[in-house]
Amino acid sequence: MSTSACLCLNVRIRVHHPPNPSSPPTLSHPDYLPVYVGQDGISIVHPQLTLRSRTHSKPLSDCEPLLRRHTSLTCLVCRLPVYRVIQFIPPDMGATEGPVLPTEEWVEHQVLQSGSGWVELAKRCLMSQ
Repeated sequence: MSTSACLCLNVRIRVHHPPNPSSPPTLSHPDYLPVYVGQDGISIVHPQLTLRSRTHSKPLSDCEPLLRRHTSLTCLVCRLPVYRVIQFIPPDMGATEGPVLPTEEWVEHQVLQSGSGWVELAKRCLMSQ
């Protein structure tokens, strides 16, 4: 199991072996690396010093009704976009891009996770084996 972190060590990611030997999701950006973190592989020392932002939603395909977007988590201390998750949303859901503003106490209690346990880790993160 390896560990990764942002440059200031605020956001730490423990990479796990996936429970079933499935292939990782298709990567869509050369600056990121798909890693399996499960539901407990991400820890944040100061969650109030992070920012979530989402990309513009795009259709999956011509025949698929869902849209695809990425939500990324950036550490505001070292300004590194640490990781991102892919989300599939219905077309009628808010498809705006930009920062995700927290509601009262929301960011302090919830870590940005993916339902599958896979995230895309920024290659600029510190990595150890």
